[in-house]
Amino acid sequence: MHNCPTGYRGNVTRYCSKTGIYQDPVYNCTKASIENIYNKLIEAKKTGQVNIVDVLDELSNETSDTDENSTLLIGDINVAVNTLAQIVDVVTVNTTDIKNVTDSYIQTINNILDESTTQTWKVNINQTGSGADVVLKTTDRFVEKILTKSYNFTAEISKSNLYLKMAPVQSCNGALNFPEHGKEGISEWARSRKDRLVIDCDSTVESFSGIMYRNVSLMISSSTNNTKSEDLQLNAPVISFTFYPNITRQLVSPVEIQFQLYNNTLDNARCSFWKESKSETSLGYWSDEGCRLKKYDKDEEVVVCVCDHLTNFAVLMSPSTHQDICTAMAVLLHLVFLIVFFGMLAEGCYLSYTVLKPLSTIKPGMPLMISSYVLAVIIVVISVGASQLQGYGTEQACWLSTETGLIWAFIAPVVVVIVVNFIIVVFVIRTMCGTTAMSKKSNKGRAKAALRCILVLMPVMGLTWGFGVLSFNSDTIAFQYIFAILNSFQGLLIFIFHCVLDKKIKDAFTKQRHKWLQSTQSFGISGGKRSKTQDTSVF
Repeated sequence: MHNCPTGYRGNVTRYCSKTGIYQDPVYNCTKASIENIYNKLIEAKKTGQVNIVDVLDELSNETSDTDENSTLLIGDINVAVNTLAQIVDVVTVNTTDIKNVTDSYIQTINNILDESTTQTWKVNINQTGSGADVVLKTTDRFVEKILTKSYNFTAEISKSNLYLKMAPVQSCNGALNFPEHGKEGISEWARSRKDRLVIDCDSTVESFSGIMYRNVSLMISSSTNNTKSEDLQLNAPVISFTFYPNITRQLVSPVEIQFQLYNNTLDNARCSFWKESKSETSLGYWSDEGCRLKKYDKDEEVVVCVCDHLTNFAVLMSPSTHQDICTAMAVLLHLVFLIVFFGMLAEGCYLSYTVLKPLSTIKPGMPLMISSYVLAVIIVVISVGASQLQGYGTEQACWLSTETGLIWAFIAPVVVVIVVNFIIVVFVIRTMCGTTAMSKKSNKGRAKAALRCILVLMPVMGLTWGFGVLSFNSDTIAFQYIFAILNSFQGLLIFIFHCVLDKKIKDAFTKQRHKWLQSTQSFGISGGKRSKTQDTSVF
């Protein structure tokens, strides 16, 4: 641990990795002038005499006044963000110079998100797990504070690292476009890009805000569902859009967001939004709930997403190799499982055929098995074509996604097979109970025969998977246990009832056993004779 450079407060730490290699130093240092601004603000809040314009002007100057060879350190960024959060608490819409306040506030945000601070944000993410998401949250609070008090307030601020627009929706003609690329006053970086957001006008709202963040892709965590993924990367600007008053319900018409990609070598686009944590002890993460991929054009380098709510949007992507294998595995599993189930259906159809036509010489077994393969292939091909492989493979498993609804391409055929085979089992039991041999048995004997028939047919007909279909969430955990137990013994039950206890197999084994015994005995007799002859010749 070392002291910070002259003019800074805090300390510098450096840790060793598990392999014993020194990592980059962590500068938990704060410029004295920035810390003084924060302290003065806290004191002014106690007296109620806060000059917001002066505080923001000072903070904006201090966060932008860096040497060519230096940048804002972790302490600088954290204290600056805390200062901005305190300002949100005291800012009022009737401030005389609200436009200057907004511009200074956004300028400070622009400074904190400058490209030169990227490494500082990365260190902060590695150290605390939190990155520029705190800036997004603070900015959202600032804009909300203004627009919920004055819906007619208009501002359009274009900086080097972000573009902001706040305006009433009175002039909306059918749909809102953000940003308006052909309009003057927009920074060149924002005007020249293909990023855009389109949303239908809503008569229940008064105003809107839109923000496009240029550099935060490397300054914010790529964690999803509270799980950090080293492979996932933000591969386009973050776009924020909100209506005021806030719409808490699902949008009537979805919002469409087009992203122009930074790195076209990445693949597996995921439409996501930043989901704030409800607990102070846990971190936010990127979620795809309510969002879906509409288009991914690798040649045009654009991804188009559709979401049913408003917030901070981004597109996450990853190298295609870890994910392509998982996708291929999910497709293969989908095909194999469907073949197994359609094979069970073929078994059920064959059983019903033999019951209906016991004397028929036609054997439909082979055509039924071929049909099971064909049906499985058709379903998988349609699913792959319709989904464009989106939903084949998730972060948790190389299987079909429940969030995109692709899982129904497996569940629906399975349910059909289970229902049909169940009907066949009932039909077989009913037919069996109506035979002359069964009519001579007592009720107890018929019940035993029916139970044995059920135990024999359930495993091979796939009926145990009925519990698997019912075990779709934590509320049905009892079905999960039943499904796991029955399916664990499925192979054993098939072996016992269809091999060990099968009369045809037992008869065939008995015949073969007799042949083995006769062959062994014949060999023993002939061997004995040869030995006797040899003994005689010797003597």
